[in-house]
Amino acid sequence: MDFISTVADLIILNLLFVICSIPIVTFGAAYSAKYYVAMKKIRGEETGTVVPFFKAFKRNFKQSLILGLIDAGFLFVIAFDLVNYMYANQNFGMLMMLYLTGFLSIVYFLMRPYMYLMCVTFDLKLGKIIKNSWILAISGIGRNLFCSFFALLTLVLNALVFAFIPSLGVGMLFIFTISIAWFF
Repeated sequence: MDFISTVADLIILNLLFVICSIPIVTFGAAYSAKYYVAMKKIRGEETGTVVPFFKAFKRNFKQSLILGLIDAGFLFVIAFDLVNYMYANQNFGMLMMLYLTGFLSIVYFLMRPYMYLMCVTFDLKLGKIIKNSWILAISGIGRNLFCSFFALLTLVLNALVFAFIPSLGVGMLFIFTISIAWFF
């Protein structure tokens, strides 16, 4: 019964995240609220899902909105740089920039969960959140890569299901895969 309850809470939590992220600007606030509720569920401190989600959404809205906009800006720059360096002249300088951008993007993707987790856990300024996220991502890079491997494995399995049964794959993506990947 506890397993079914946890799966139901994950489904509700993910649907709340998707609905609150529809206006793309509120992605950061929804992401922070999702982390808050998931953290409370893991610790066994929270029994509900909807009320704590909206309470965390409201409480951290301003800071997580700014963090989400900064996050979107970084993601855009990373994507733009990777595409430009991949299709540019393949001389030594461009290849080095491609590898450097690839490495920095991996580190940034390892930083992202820490940023939103610190946003809902501690009362820090944005500069401190980003600095501490960098430190945690680098200092625990082995553990972070290991957990990221399982999150990617979940996404790959979802892609395989989507290739053979598209309707089930879409449902799994929005209901299970994102929540399970964030629990790692």
